[in-house]
Amino acid sequence: MDSLQGNMESASVKNFLLHLFEKERRKSMLSQLYSWLQNVVCYFFLLTVVMNLLPDDSYKKYIRYYMGLLLILTFLSPIFQITDMGQKLESYIESFEGFETEAQEWEEKAEAWEQSWEKETEILRGQEVEP
Repeated sequence: MDSLQGNMESASVKNFLLHLFEKERRKSMLSQLYSWLQNVVCYFFLLTVVMNLLPDDSYKKYIRYYMGLLLILTFLSPIFQITDMGQKLESYIESFEGFETEAQEWEEKAEAWEQSWEKETEILRGQEVEP
């Protein structure tokens, strides 16, 4: 009888914990939805402000293009969060920045080599070289 009562208590504790977990998950989902809706509202506010502050119509097509790209990213942001795509993109950006610094190092090495080559060829300028 005691074991039956112990099993019922553990089952009720499990149900209680599952209920709390589900409640927290719903709160998390609602907060994410609220955050996403805030982003969409801010996007349209920014779009309205930028479009009204433009002096001519000549820039409007460019602004619409880039704001359209931003709108796509805004609508896809929940998918990025679900699939952890944001972390992957950040890691790709960090690796690209690594390549950028490596490219700068190679450019500096090339400049140093070019300067040393010019110094060496300065000695030969003005001298005739016979084959």
